[in-house]
Amino acid sequence: MQSMMKFESFRILEIEYKFAEEMEEDNLTFEVKTSNIEINNVNKNHDLLIKMEMEDKNNDKLYNRKIVVALQGKFSFENNESIDIKTLESLLRINGTAILMPYIRTLVSNLTAFDNSTDHILLPTINVNSLLEDSEKEN
Repeated sequence: MQSMMKFESFRILEIEYKFAEEMEEDNLTFEVKTSNIEINNVNKNHDLLIKMEMEDKNNDKLYNRKIVVALQGKFSFENNESIDIKTLESLLRINGTAILMPYIRTLVSNLTAFDNSTDHILLPTINVNSLLEDSEKEN
């Protein structure tokens, strides 16, 4: 039987929106952390932390801004007796990130929509596998 991952809840840990005085270039960083999954805690809830930092530089207008959003998702596993730990970690990392990304997109969109002195930001849908691979290469 295949292991099932269940999304329990999420929490906003951090939202930062500020104008930066100086900025070298547009920049986007993405960090994903998971709680350790071990044999003795497989049946407990597991946390997935996603933190996105974005610096938005606009040369035509007089603003540079930095946006930081951090979310913590809680997930649990069902039917996991025959699945190895590495598979569960990968499932949490990839599928959990895909589940939480729409919340990050919505938060950034709503946050920037309230400031009518700047452009509204709508993050594109993201290929989570590519994003995580790129993030791991940078670290």
